[in-house]
Amino acid sequence: MNFFVRVRESITDFGAYKRFAAEPFNKAFGYLALLVLVLGLPFLIYTATRFHSGINKAADLFRQSCPDFTFENGELTVHAAMPIIIQDGDSYMVVDTTGGTDEGVLEDYESGMFLSQTRAVIKQNRYETREVDLSQLKELTVTKADVEEWLPGLKAFSVFIVVFGLVYMLSAKLLGAVIMGLICLLLATVQKAELTYGSSIAISIYALTLPTVFQTLQKIFLTQFPHPGLVYYVVLAMYLWFAVRANKSDDLTASPIS
Repeated sequence: MNFFVRVRESITDFGAYKRFAAEPFNKAFGYLALLVLVLGLPFLIYTATRFHSGINKAADLFRQSCPDFTFENGELTVHAAMPIIIQDGDSYMVVDTTGGTDEGVLEDYESGMFLSQTRAVIKQNRYETREVDLSQLKELTVTKADVEEWLPGLKAFSVFIVVFGLVYMLSAKLLGAVIMGLICLLLATVQKAELTYGSSIAISIYALTLPTVFQTLQKIFLTQFPHPGLVYYVVLAMYLWFAVRANKSDDLTASPIS
């Protein structure tokens, strides 16, 4: 059966779930893999494109805003007026390699970082502060020019976002179908429908169709949509209920959704 026909039937025809329940696992899994590819690939390409664009913006901002610096032999040298102060909400970063300022400047802030010539003091919250001795990194030599050269190379991770994103999404959906298969069995017990665990997994895979369509569109176009996870699972639960009901008898819920 054509993939897109199965997509349509899984969304609009609860009666089709009687046929889906009889499918072997490899056929249902093939459908899930295609569903993830068709719906996940556009989202992952969109995400990778944004990441690529973000790296370009970060590289430009770094080039224009970051003062020239050299880290060598475990010591940081910054060629700019000190101290350099960067504040973002409750977070506070101070750089002073002249010794004119110390980590005490972080006392009034929830979190932040103080960077001197030889130390990095990281305040994670009011109760936890860590200190890093930069002399431990004396084998490392880094300049502003080095970072400017490295940043564009991060764009290569765009490929990994797509490839590993697809693997992750398929694994997550399959795991979800396995777990939902157990819930499907519970619903079958409640409705007195005869289903095997394999049939329940197949039903769960097809029931994921509309929630996955919603999830993809929400992440791309409706990023501020309230409680998307709740909508996802409510719709999934509804489809599982009626899919099980369709497997209870031939005359219940067999017609398409109008």
